[in-house]
Amino acid sequence: MEENAKYIEEKNSDELSEKFHEKAGNISRDLNRQLLSLSTGIIGAFFILAFNEKHLNIFIKVCIIISIICFGLTIYFIISGMQSDSSKNYFLANINDSTKQDKREENIELKKKFNDKQLDAKKKSRLSFISGVICSIILLIIHLFS
Repeated sequence: MEENAKYIEEKNSDELSEKFHEKAGNISRDLNRQLLSLSTGIIGAFFILAFNEKHLNIFIKVCIIISIICFGLTIYFIISGMQSDSSKNYFLANINDSTKQDKREENIELKKKFNDKQLDAKKKSRLSFISGVICSIILLIIHLFS
């Protein structure tokens, strides 16, 4: 009876491991598609504004450059966070994989490391996105009243 229970636990653990590996791959693919579309649109709009308007003062040009940098950093931090999330799920899958129990403690530490990196990247991406939005609002206000 105990042998059957152990087999069921191992089977469930292996299935869980497979699901986490699947999730890690799906997260990475979805992220890249979404971010490329979003980032290209935002940065492209600012480049069009910068090169189509001939009489922009220096302050507006600086706001455009700062906005592009902020949104570029947002994209970088989001990609970095998603890579950390993918790595975290990889090590989480290893934790639950019955064939990799000899490195369980190492996998737990690596999962924690990538979880911390993911949370840090999320905080930084929110901050840079908000900075880009604020700079864009300032840019629009100055452009409307100049």
